[in-house]
Amino acid sequence: MKKFLLFNLLALICLGNAAGDVILDSTAKVTMEIKNPIEAEKTACKELETYIQRIFSAYKEKSCANARIVLQYDVQLGAQEFKIKCGSGKIIISGGRPQGVIYGAYWFLDRKMGVHLYDAHSEYCPSKEKITVKAFEKYGKPAIESRMYLFTNDKQSGDPKDEAGIRWGTFNLLSGNRPTAEKDLNRKYGERAEWSLPLGAHGMLGLIPGKMYKHRPEFFAFQNGRRIDPVLRDVTVDYCLTNEALIAETVKRCRHFLKMTPSAKYISLSEGDGN
Repeated sequence: MKKFLLFNLLALICLGNAAGDVILDSTAKVTMEIKNPIEAEKTACKELETYIQRIFSAYKEKSCANARIVLQYDVQLGAQEFKIKCGSGKIIISGGRPQGVIYGAYWFLDRKMGVHLYDAHSEYCPSKEKITVKAFEKYGKPAIESRMYLFTNDKQSGDPKDEAGIRWGTFNLLSGNRPTAEKDLNRKYGERAEWSLPLGAHGMLGLIPGKMYKHRPEFFAFQNGRRIDPVLRDVTVDYCLTNEALIAETVKRCRHFLKMTPSAKYISLSEGDGN
């Protein structure tokens, strides 16, 4: 009788949270229930697996948890929307494409697993024997569609393509980095080329660069009886915004750069700093 009661007590310990809380430990498994997953969904799966291993690496003892984290693609959800449902021994993360699933995975790591990326090269990852996740449902949809950030190439850390910056931005649910030709990285993290080349901010500096002063000085501001040489002004270049030819050339170059990045939704026409 005592053995029977002991067995049932152990069973209750293992199953007591089956309909509610989910216990994650070193036995947790990540499964992808997505046919033909895109690159961002593969990244989401790999990131979850990596952090589960890191968090629980010091506690390899087997337990009765055996929880699952399931990734699913939901055609009903928008490009940046995700849903998370926790209960019955598993956590289901579903999302739209291209960023829904990876947003859901990163949100879960940050808000429920305690993993934080403070910048591209500084993070906190806890070390625990187990994490109990209370039953919950989460629906995520950004209030602002475009949440761009500017993160420059970090050549000092051996990251010339800026993957660390793109990863950091996606982890923190930002939608796109500065304009980049690194299409493979965009696919890996689900980012869209929201902003066309040449620049995501102060775009006029790239559309009408200072070197054009030599053969089109009339494009630049006339002050105190003379045209302002943009070389002397650096990022504070002043343009002659009433010049019809400047407007036509700007439109021409906008079309040129938009053809280079056809998926872009925006192009920057803003001037430099300090004008």
